[in-house]
Amino acid sequence: MVWLVGILSLLAFGAVIDFIAKKNSINGDEEDGIKNGSFSEDIYAHSAIHHMNHGNDSDSSV
Repeated sequence: MVWLVGILSLLAFGAVIDFIAKKNSINGDEEDGIKNGSFSEDIYAHSAIHHMNHGNDSDSSV
């Protein structure tokens, strides 16, 4: 019974956060995170995207 209350409270918390985000027109755009990151974060993001698109071939150059 306690786990049911915990799950329902987490769902209610998520619903409240979604409501507040929609009310304030907060957009979670992934590109903004990359644009506002440091140079090393930018390299890491582009490397991760490259590996997702081309697989994790260890013999390929980045």
